[in-house]
Amino acid sequence: AAGETADLLLRRVDSFAEDLSSLLSADSGEAFAWGERRGGSIVLHRTPLEVSPLLEEGLWREVRPVLVTSATLSVSRDLSYFRRRIGLGSVDAAGLIVDNEFDFERNALVYVPRGIPDPADESFAEAAGRETVEVLRASGGGALVLCTSYRTLGALVGALREGISVPLLVQGEGPRAHLLRDFREDRDAVLVGTGTFWEGIDVPGESLRCVVIDKLPFAPPNDPVVTARIQALRESGKDPFLEYQVPEAVLALRQGVGRLLRRGDDFGVVVLLDRRVLTRGYGEIFRENLPAMPWTRDRSEVAGFFRRFGIRREQAREES
Repeated sequence: AAGETADLLLRRVDSFAEDLSSLLSADSGEAFAWGERRGGSIVLHRTPLEVSPLLEEGLWREVRPVLVTSATLSVSRDLSYFRRRIGLGSVDAAGLIVDNEFDFERNALVYVPRGIPDPADESFAEAAGRETVEVLRASGGGALVLCTSYRTLGALVGALREGISVPLLVQGEGPRAHLLRDFREDRDAVLVGTGTFWEGIDVPGESLRCVVIDKLPFAPPNDPVVTARIQALRESGKDPFLEYQVPEAVLALRQGVGRLLRRGDDFGVVVLLDRRVLTRGYGEIFRENLPAMPWTRDRSEVAGFFRRFGIRREQAREES
């Protein structure tokens, strides 16, 4: 029995050594290895630098119809970035961009607070918390607060627990499905989350009348996948900021803003707590990729927006 156990352990060690060797010997031009700590364990990964060659070889060359669709594939009404990323650069594929069907011009507003510190400033988190509290007092809740980091999430949650009285739902304090169910059912609840809540959420009606976004959603520079792809682009003589980081952040921002209007009678305010969208040159790219809607830096206009729709709802009840 002892011999059998030893043989089993040796086979497992050999298998692990073979897997580890394969992982670490990945061609640096095609894939890279990285690891992360999960509790008391270390998990090793091998990630391709680009998925385009794999998709081009394994999917697009097959003779079959393929339909790729999403609300956030284009950047500045151009599908070139997406096509390159998935290996369609040299493939004859038709593209179609359809205009948004919702009336953002009348039913939505973007608010960038005047005087908000730069996200790199140490005072940003505290200021963002104060601003979020004031906006949600005006909206009466009904808000999805999207954060780009757990650090900012913690700061905003702390401010909201002290500053508002509506139900507060926080990522990590319950299963995602349960948080979304409670958010849909409570008209005035506030849901705070990070990456997983930026997309795939469909909450039509007044339960979601405000989307608060802490920062332009650039991927964290210490992410090993982001770091490797930035390095590869630099080595090939390309500008990783304009050719990779900005387009990815634009698509992520569009995903977040897309949570707001989900049906024809929806309305709401997008609160972007990042002044760089107005003060940096690249901010124009983000602005032109959002639906056409009014922008303001005056918080009183946010309160007026919600009052306007509140009066409209009361009139509708009287008429009915």
